[in-house]
Amino acid sequence: MSSNPPKEPPRAGPRAAPRVRILHLEDNRGDRLLVRSVFEAEGLGCEFVDVETREAFAEALERDKFDLVLSDYALPSFDGVSALRLARERRPDIPFIFFSGTMGEELAIEMLKAGATDYVLKDRMSRLVPAVRRALEEARDTAERQHAVGALQESEARFEAVIDSALDAVVMMDGEGRITGWNPQAETVFGWARAEALGKPLSDTIIPPRYRQAHVRGLKHFLETAEVPFLHKRLEITAIHRDGREFPVELAISVSESADTFNFSAFIRDITQRKGAEEALRASEERYRFLFENNPQPMWVFDNESLAFLAVNQAACRHYGYSGEEFLRMTIQDIHPPEDVPSLLQRLGSEPEEHQESGVWRHRKKDGTVFEVEITSHPLLFGGHNAQLILALDVTERRHLEAQLRQSQKLEAVGTLAGGVAHDFNNLLTTILGYSELVLQQLDADSPLREEVGEIQRAGERAAGLTHQLLAFSRKQVLAPVVLDLNTAVADMEKMLQRLIGEDVSLAAVLDPNLWCVRADPGQIEQVIVNLVVNARDAMPRGGKVTIETRNIDLDDSYVRAHAYVRPGEHVCLSVSDTGTGMDAETRSRIFEPFFTTKGPAKGTGLGLSTVYGIVKQSGGSIEVYTEPGRGTSFKVYLPRVFGSEERAAPQARRPAPSGSETVLLVEDEEAVRRLARLVLEKIGYTVLEAGSAEEALSLTADSAHRVDLVLTDSVMPGMSGPELAQRLRTERSNLKVLFMSGYTDDAIVRHGLLDAREAFLQKPFTPDLLARKVREVLDS
Repeated sequence: MSSNPPKEPPRAGPRAAPRVRILHLEDNRGDRLLVRSVFEAEGLGCEFVDVETREAFAEALERDKFDLVLSDYALPSFDGVSALRLARERRPDIPFIFFSGTMGEELAIEMLKAGATDYVLKDRMSRLVPAVRRALEEARDTAERQHAVGALQESEARFEAVIDSALDAVVMMDGEGRITGWNPQAETVFGWARAEALGKPLSDTIIPPRYRQAHVRGLKHFLETAEVPFLHKRLEITAIHRDGREFPVELAISVSESADTFNFSAFIRDITQRKGAEEALRASEERYRFLFENNPQPMWVFDNESLAFLAVNQAACRHYGYSGEEFLRMTIQDIHPPEDVPSLLQRLGSEPEEHQESGVWRHRKKDGTVFEVEITSHPLLFGGHNAQLILALDVTERRHLEAQLRQSQKLEAVGTLAGGVAHDFNNLLTTILGYSELVLQQLDADSPLREEVGEIQRAGERAAGLTHQLLAFSRKQVLAPVVLDLNTAVADMEKMLQRLIGEDVSLAAVLDPNLWCVRADPGQIEQVIVNLVVNARDAMPRGGKVTIETRNIDLDDSYVRAHAYVRPGEHVCLSVSDTGTGMDAETRSRIFEPFFTTKGPAKGTGLGLSTVYGIVKQSGGSIEVYTEPGRGTSFKVYLPRVFGSEERAAPQARRPAPSGSETVLLVEDEEAVRRLARLVLEKIGYTVLEAGSAEEALSLTADSAHRVDLVLTDSVMPGMSGPELAQRLRTERSNLKVLFMSGYTDDAIVRHGLLDAREAFLQKPFTPDLLARKVREVLDS
C-alpha cells in the first residue's frame, strides 16, 4: 500500500480560474522568486513575463497581452516613472501596481496621481495579493460596464441610422399625441424641420384640419380600449404639407408600451406619383387613341420583326402624302431613301431586342422629297406584336433656326471685337485730333501748313464717325440723376442683397457716417450695386463674405495722371469686396468688355460688369478693380462729390506735407506705383531703398549699409507677401516700423488674414500728401 495520500480533485475558486498574465519589471531575481511564491501560496494562478530594461518592457507591451503590470520603482537603467508613463501611452487599460522597497508614502501618492493603480511596499508583502485581486476585479468591472455602454450606444446608433436612412418618412408619437421622432425623409415629405416638429401635436403638422377631430377621438378611444382595427395594416389617407398642400400617403402603424404609456411609430410614404401613375394607366387607352389620332406630329407603330406599319395617324398621312391604307401595306424601309436603307437595317439588326430607330434620319415623302426628321422611339406591345411607337419631328425649320443662331453668335463675337477696336482706335484718334488742334492753335493764320494740318484733322473726324458706327452695337442710357446719399442706398438694399446672394455668403456693410453726397440716378446706382454683389457671389462657389464699404476720398493730380479719364477732386468711394477666387491679369484686363464672361454656358450674358462700367462712366465717375488669384477681388467706384442744396464749407488751408530724413525701404511689385512713391518720398527728404519683390528686399537689406527706419510694403505680392516679409525683417530688427499698403481696403486685408488689425495701413489709391503724412505718422508713433 502506498504511503502517499490520494490526490484531491481540483478545487473550485481561484485555482480553477484562468491564469493571470503579469508583466513583471524587476531586476532582483530573489524578489521575483519571492513574488511567485507569495502568489502560489495564496492560490492565485499567474503566468509571469520578466523584463529588466526599457527596451524589453516596451517590446513586451507591443507584442503580448497582459492582465497587469507589476513594477519595481528603482532599476539600474530604468525607473518606475518612465515605466508608468510608457504603459499608460501604450496600454492605458492595464492595471499598474508598484512593488518597491524604496518608495515612500509621499512618492507613492505622486505615482497614484500620475496614473498608477496601487502600490505595495516590500516590507508589507501581505498586501500584494489583495491589491492584485482588487485591481483585476476593478478592471473587469470597468470593461464590462464599457462593453454594456458601448453595446447600448451601438444599438441606438444602428436604430437611428436605419430610421434616418429609411426611404419612407418615419414619424413617432407618444400617448398624448405629440411627435417624438421625425427622420430626414419626414422633413422632405411634410416640410417641417426635425427641430420644429419634435414636441408638436401630430394633428397640427401632417393631418388636414377637417380630419383632426377624428384623429383626437381615435387616439382617445385607443387609450381607453387599446383597440386599433387598422394596426399593422397598410392604409391610404390624405396628409397635409407645411405649405398647406394636401397629398395622398400610404402608412403602416405599430404600437409599443413602456413606462405606463404608449408609443406609436408610423412608416409613411408619399404616393402622389404612384396615384398619378395609376390614374394615368387607367386613362392610357383613351388618351393614347386621342393623342395618337390628333397629334399634329406624324406618329406610327411598326412591327419589330417584319418592320411593317401597324398603325399611322392622320398627321403622318398628311406629311408623307400616303393614305392610311397605303401605309399599312408598307414597311419603314419604304419611307427611307434607298441609299439609307442599308444603314437602317444595320442599326436595327445591331439592336434586335429594342429595334430602336431613335436619332436624326433622312425620310422620303411620296413625291420623292427628302427631309430630315428627329425620331423618338418607345417599345410597346401592340395587338400581340412586339412593336415600336414612333414620333417623327420634321427638323428642317429647326436646322434653319440653328444656322441663324450660329450667325447671331458670330455677330456677337464681331460686336465684341468691334467694341474693342473702336475703344483702342478712339484713343488713337483722341491723340491725333488733340495734337492737330494744338498745332493749329500755334500756326499763323497765313501759314501754308494750316491746310495740311486741317486735312489731318478732318480725316481724324471722319474716322471718328466710323468708330461711332462701330459703337452703335451698344446703346446709351438716359439717366435721371439726383443728389444721393450712397449710405441710404446701400442700407435700403441690404435685406434684398442678402436674399440674392444666398445663405452660404455673408454680407457686411462698412459705411462712413460722414459720407458726402453724389449726383446719380438711384435706379442705376442700385443696378451697379446688384451687379457687383452678384459678380462677387459667383466668384465664391463655396461661400464666403461680401463687404460693401463707403468712404470719402480726394483724388489729386498725381492720381489722375496715373489713371486715365479720372477727374481730380473730392469723390465718394463705393467698394464691393469678396473673398472669392480672384482673377489673373488676363481676365482682369477684359472684365469690362461686352459679352466677356468666365462663367459657363447659359450662366450669364457677360454684360453685368460692362453695364456697371457704362453707368459709372455716364455718372461722371470711374471704376477700378484690385484682385489677385486666390485672394479675392475688390471693385472701387469713384463718384464726384456734390453739395446739393448745402453750402460748401470753406476750404481749409492745406499744411505742407511733413518731410523727413530717415531711410525708407519701399517694396512694391507694380513699377508705376513704386516710381511714384519713390519720387514723392525723395522729394521731401527721405532716403529710399527700392525693391520690386519681398525676395529682392531681403537681399537689399542684407547687403545695404544703410539703417532702415521704415518698411513701406505692398500687402499682396507674388511670392512672399508683405506681412511675411515684415515678419522676416522683424526677427533681426524687433523695433522696425512697417507701413502696409494695398488696393484692398484695410477691412478686407484683415478679413483675408493677411494683416493684423493693429498694423499701420495705407489704402490705394493714395495721394502724395496722404503718403507723406502717413509715413511721418508711423515714424513718429
